[in-house]
Amino acid sequence: MGFNVEDIPGNIYHQTGSSASEIVYTFFKDKIDVLQSRAAIYGAISDYMDNTPTVLSLLKMWDKRAIYLETGILVQSLPLLKREYDFKRDVVKDLSSGKPPSSNERLVKLAIQQARKEEEAIKNIRGEIEVTGKVAYVLDFSFPLGKAAIYARALTGTLVGVAGETRGKIIDMSIRAVGEFIDLNMILRKVAPKLGGSGGGHPLAAGARIPKENFYKLISKINESIEEIDF
Repeated sequence: MGFNVEDIPGNIYHQTGSSASEIVYTFFKDKIDVLQSRAAIYGAISDYMDNTPTVLSLLKMWDKRAIYLETGILVQSLPLLKREYDFKRDVVKDLSSGKPPSSNERLVKLAIQQARKEEEAIKNIRGEIEVTGKVAYVLDFSFPLGKAAIYARALTGTLVGVAGETRGKIIDMSIRAVGEFIDLNMILRKVAPKLGGSGGGHPLAAGARIPKENFYKLISKINESIEEIDF
């Protein structure tokens, strides 16, 4: 039994080509201070959605080198906080008031710590990557899946990177891609259910859950889908 969008109280804003932070900013921009526009950019960069007209326009207002530094502090530090929800709420409060991430010394220290770990991971992941056609993948590498997928792709020069983690009889994975003609969301929504799993997300950043016995079949299906694209 489904429901109609019209039955949901309030207003619904949905746009697949923009990050959530950009959508929120667009709705509230006439009611917030200009400093808070930076938070919209932080979120867009974090979602790999920083090339939209709105975000590019916002970037021109600021020194984008500083904006990317501030975003890096957020992206590198927050995964280390795990279940520290009260601290995360404080971070959100600071961001909503216009403060940059660098104003929080703990975030800065955690970001530096994570950046050093990441450099070690880049060195170690090389020997774990496998390649099938235009898809590089790594399985059960001890590092955040999204980043592992990026480095699997980057270090092999492929179009798609996949990082999976075995959890019982299921493999959870993150998939990252480059190329304006690739749509991971469409590919995964088509092939994952046929393999007993699910998947979807953004065109260039998505996720999937697949029975572990079908992991390599999924890799092959993704590669087949990429090879069918007329670049």
